[in-house]
Amino acid sequence: MYQRTAYNSKHVPLQKPAVKKGLLAKFFSTATRFSFTQTCDVLATKALSYYKPSHWHRDESKQQQQPETAFAWNEQTMGHDTMSPWSVVYLNVTGLSKFFILYFLPFSLIVLLVSFIFDDFSVSELVKILEKYALISLPFAVFWAQGELLNRGYFMLPFLKAQRAYELNRRTGMVTLYRHNKPYFTHPFIEFDCFLNAAPGHQGLMNYSLLLVHRYNGYRHGVPLHLMLPSNQLIDEYKRFWNMVQQYMDISRPLPDILMLEAVRNKDETTRIYDATHPRESHYWRQMSDEVFDQKLDALAIEQLQQPATGAVINIFAEEGHQQCSECNTWSPEGERHCTECHHPFAIDNAAIPEPALHQAVWQGDWAKARSLLAQGASIHEVNEQGRTAMDLAQEREDKLMIELLETHGEVGNEVPH
Repeated sequence: MYQRTAYNSKHVPLQKPAVKKGLLAKFFSTATRFSFTQTCDVLATKALSYYKPSHWHRDESKQQQQPETAFAWNEQTMGHDTMSPWSVVYLNVTGLSKFFILYFLPFSLIVLLVSFIFDDFSVSELVKILEKYALISLPFAVFWAQGELLNRGYFMLPFLKAQRAYELNRRTGMVTLYRHNKPYFTHPFIEFDCFLNAAPGHQGLMNYSLLLVHRYNGYRHGVPLHLMLPSNQLIDEYKRFWNMVQQYMDISRPLPDILMLEAVRNKDETTRIYDATHPRESHYWRQMSDEVFDQKLDALAIEQLQQPATGAVINIFAEEGHQQCSECNTWSPEGERHCTECHHPFAIDNAAIPEPALHQAVWQGDWAKARSLLAQGASIHEVNEQGRTAMDLAQEREDKLMIELLETHGEVGNEVPH
């Protein structure tokens, strides 16, 4: 079930202006901001090309053996993992060990045997040298063997496990950034701005990074969406990925039609309803070979060149003439008596409250003043310009004391309570 905080592009709570500090202040002046938009059906094919049907079937088999293993993308969360700092060190060590065992050691043994044949070596001396070679080679052989087991998925050292980089939750509408495998911050998706930052690389090419930056807290770190994309893509490809992320989070839209989410489409409420009226092959992507999958993505990429990368822009910011709800922090047009999102009543200034005076006292919750006005003859049946009685206002505010006062006055004054 979706929670109240889930993102819905058809009912976007208006946002207050950004607080330009921290990373956000820098990006507003140096990076390109991607607006929230109505999503379309274009896909970021470069981001999808690395994960092929054979990978999905491999992961499915692994999940059957280890049920606690979850796919990076599913009907609830879209996340990305990165290697731990120790993984980089370990990969370098295993690479060096492989080179030593496969190349350096055989070459050294050949040199040793040639020396034994042509020089005056005794067999006992040769044995001693080989023993030293074995002792030196043993650690390299262990590291190399463990690395091969790791590549085949048989053995995983605890410190080599991947660390969570970020997670977007469709059901709750929340975005979480992780630091050192622990949550760094969690905020609603609508409170983030998406920026494309460009910086020249060592070879003169532009390196792009796509980040979600929180609009109000001034964090120094953003959510690195670009980790899912190969580097140095065309700008439109980053826009398509942002479109795909928005569609994933938008509970008014079905899940993106991609390989990683195909098996869980029936587990998402909106997607299940959509697929019931828009039939599709349930194993469309998964039944393909890797070669056909690549061909389909290439053809789709060419087709999408003629289509806009995103839909129409959604204005998510409150303009002048709006008021903020103290209950849910969303914005509604001035003059509304209730929040358009959570229906919490707004406090109204005295000058904005229409006559008669009894209505003012009731709306302000001024029980003593209301009692005094009733004693002076104020009628609970009198209506204001909107045709509402004092009892209407009291019930709207859910003011039990005021309702009791008005009802008591109606009984004493032989009036029928509203």
